Amino acid sequence: MTRISAVTQGAWIFSTNILLLQITGLVSAEGPSNTKQLSAEAVELRRAGQDAEALPKFEEAYRLSPTPKAAAQLGLCLQALGRWSEADARLSEALKAKDDTWVRKNRDILRSRWNR
Repeated sequence: MTRISAVTQGAWIFSTNILLLQITGLVSAEGPSNTKQLSAEAVELRRAGQDAEALPKFEEAYRLSPTPKAAAQLGLCLQALGRWSEADARLSEALKAKDDTWVRKNRDILRSRWNR
């Protein structure tokens, strides 16, 4: 019988648990790094004036990780495309986050872009 070290056994249990969470949909296989990548790509598209191309990337980033920052970025993109009611909902959601560092830093800009 082969003896497995406690570290190896712990790593195996951790990996198995993550795999089970991915299978059940409780954790995305893409993870936060993919969310950051999607957002970065979308920001570059917006800077290039390609708001329609940026939208699906912002939507996917928001779906994977519905943070206040993701809501704000999605809202600003929706606003640029003239989708006012959807933009209003996402910007409102972002502005409600009083403790979020990114929102706190960008609150004045977000408020100036929000219709209320």
